[in-house]
Amino acid sequence: MQAVVLSGGFGTRLRPLTYKVPKPLLPIANVPMIEYVLAVLPDEVDRVVLATNYMVEQLEEYFEKKEHPFEVVINTEPEPLGTGGAVKFAQKYIDDTFFVLNGDLISSLDAGKMAQFHRKSGGVGTIALYEVEDPTPFGMITTDDDGRIQEFKEKPKPEEVTSNTINAGTYILEPEVLDVIPDGQKISIERETFPSLVPKGLYGLPFQGYWCDAGTLPKFLEANGLILENDKALAAPLQSYVESIGHLCVGKNVQAKGDPVLKDSVILDEVVIEDGVSIDNCIIGSGSTIGQGSILSGTIVGYDQDVPPGTKLTDGKIPPEN
Repeated sequence: MQAVVLSGGFGTRLRPLTYKVPKPLLPIANVPMIEYVLAVLPDEVDRVVLATNYMVEQLEEYFEKKEHPFEVVINTEPEPLGTGGAVKFAQKYIDDTFFVLNGDLISSLDAGKMAQFHRKSGGVGTIALYEVEDPTPFGMITTDDDGRIQEFKEKPKPEEVTSNTINAGTYILEPEVLDVIPDGQKISIERETFPSLVPKGLYGLPFQGYWCDAGTLPKFLEANGLILENDKALAAPLQSYVESIGHLCVGKNVQAKGDPVLKDSVILDEVVIEDGVSIDNCIIGSGSTIGQGSILSGTIVGYDQDVPPGTKLTDGKIPPEN
């Protein structure tokens, strides 16, 4: 099997973090996000194609140094091609049943179980499904008793909601699916490709546990909290990267002066925390300095930022770049 990881785009919803680091390498609990995505793949995957077009050099350097039990191909798109176009652009690297994974999803999905279900169903594709309270921001899916998908509804209106089950952003597809995606066009696999596959046999498999789309700053903060609570649920090697204390994750060479209050937060490498600082439910980017007496709650500080003494930031407010 192969896998295509969708990591295109410029990470605009994750700025200021993505000004200096591409989204796949943003650390969640001090481990690059891409490692959590790759950790769910079963052992039978022998090649991963990373579909991307932003800060490609950093990604190439990372994967040259980092060993994985599969070949990693950096497939640079000439321009953003959408989810379907990116999969089609990876076609030359695919010769077998393959996974497609969104590159900013953190979940407890058992992809091996999903592969078994896919083979048993005999369909052209299988979509991982997850139940949420409000499906309106997502792609709502309904299935029959055998798991065969009956209907897609992307971002349904409240009056259109008939199910709380959504597309969880991980798919298994047969190579023949590539034949229905046109070359060189910006295509949405969710809006354009999947509806056309329903008559051919498209299935959904629900899973339980946790799931988070970490593609926005609030959700990125939430994803860090999920990993701090469930750090044994994935294969990503937390302990080899960080010192982890309860729900506090501290990187390398962090200087904490005085007796700061640090709670439910991720402090990345080379951070300086001055006297009298309180940090709660935050992410502090590498190389930053938090000035004396600052109070930060529910916020994200980018890389190499100087937060002035006495700063108070709460409720998701982000400090300005300096």
